[in-house]
Amino acid sequence: MRKAPTLRNNNCALQVKVRLDRKDHLINRLGRFDDPVARAKALAISAAIWSDYQQGELDQTLNRYRPLVDGKNLDLLDGLKQLMERTK
Repeated sequence: MRKAPTLRNNNCALQVKVRLDRKDHLINRLGRFDDPVARAKALAISAAIWSDYQQGELDQTLNRYRPLVDGKNLDLLDGLKQLMERTK
């Protein structure tokens, strides 16, 4: 990582863009781009990622920095398994 993560406007949805190992990773579900509270949260996430990287404690999966969904921290595979079990 050469520079700090940046904020990104994706059709008015706020994202944090992190470049690791020549690949872009996005953190979504942060709110609307024009919402000042959502932007402040995104800046805090960006600062936490940059700080952890500088200290050598960066979580390469970035799961630590993703927002919780319904009070749970789900990765994509777990979420799809739960959806499959509910809908059969």
